[in-house]
Amino acid sequence: MFGLSSKKTAINNLAFMQIFISYSRGDKLFVETLTAGIKGLGYKVWIDTKDILPSTEWLQMILDAIDQSSVFLIIISEKSIASEMCLKEIKQAADLGKKIIPLVIGDASKIAMPETLKKIQWVTWNKGDSFSDNLNLLNSAIKADLDWHILHTTLLMQSRFWKKNDETKDILLRGNMLLNAETWIDDSIRDKNKLITHDQQQFILKSRKTIARQNLLPILNGLALMILMAFILSQMGAVLKTIVSPAGILNLELAAKPQEANFILSSWHSNGLISTAYTLVQADFIFIYTYLLFFIYSLKYFTQYFKRRKKLLSRIASFLFYMVVLVACCDVLENFFLMMILNGQHIPIFRFISILSIVKFAVSFACSFYLIFSLTYSILLKRRIEAIETID
Repeated sequence: MFGLSSKKTAINNLAFMQIFISYSRGDKLFVETLTAGIKGLGYKVWIDTKDILPSTEWLQMILDAIDQSSVFLIIISEKSIASEMCLKEIKQAADLGKKIIPLVIGDASKIAMPETLKKIQWVTWNKGDSFSDNLNLLNSAIKADLDWHILHTTLLMQSRFWKKNDETKDILLRGNMLLNAETWIDDSIRDKNKLITHDQQQFILKSRKTIARQNLLPILNGLALMILMAFILSQMGAVLKTIVSPAGILNLELAAKPQEANFILSSWHSNGLISTAYTLVQADFIFIYTYLLFFIYSLKYFTQYFKRRKKLLSRIASFLFYMVVLVACCDVLENFFLMMILNGQHIPIFRFISILSIVKFAVSFACSFYLIFSLTYSILLKRRIEAIETID
């Protein structure tokens, strides 16, 4: 079975997909020649004259072969259109949303084309052209949007296997397989001619919801820990809010000049708050870890989530991911400098410390805004995907 992959890989791995040829026995000689030509192009072909085992239920095997094929090639002639079996095969392929290619080998003016095939672009086998020219024309029709139909077949078989195994979570899509499947289903939204089955839709949606819940746990844990630490630090730092330092430790962080910092330190010395400020800075290391945990998991999640849908949002998340790591390192460095200052050591880099603080808050704000926007957008996108009409 062909695995989910990129579009380029899908088209280059033709041996992993199958073409089902539907025809009338009256066109057997032509079909045998055509089959040899198609196989010569590197495709796998299924035709009932050679692939049905004597002991099998032939009708069910034909229907299963259609299910497993990415392309349904119907040889259109006066004989095939009159064949009840050919019409059943056409209906099966149409109901499943298969890529259907009608290949007309007879006089099209004498053929009463079925309603299902009237809206599909035909390919005419021109007897005046060479075999290779006609085959190349057919090959172009086969390759058109082939990647989408290969994924269609793969997901059809996987979703049915999932159903037969009581919808176990072990079979659900993950990683790049899920990302490719979501891109595939997004294509269905933009093109109403591309049909998906109910099982395929439920399989993809269930995969997304399950993975989202699994990825949400560390994000929620990080958020809860960050909020808890922020509350603890705010309670600890409340006593540092004086007339000289109304914003508490933040006033010392943003003090761009030695005079401003010394003024704050003198006020805390006189009120016996230096040890409290030192303890607060130490506790801030834990807060750095908590917000780093939260932002890393959140941004990594949206980097993957938007990787195939909205590359710009994915790139922004990836950029912010590295910025958060860099800012956390700067925050650690800033705390070490503050501890040295609170210990009475002279460090003439107050402007540098204030710049680190400003950058820290700016990146934190940017990340928070991005996460709120991405969460809102992903919910709207999820609703749009789940609103796809499915086959009954």
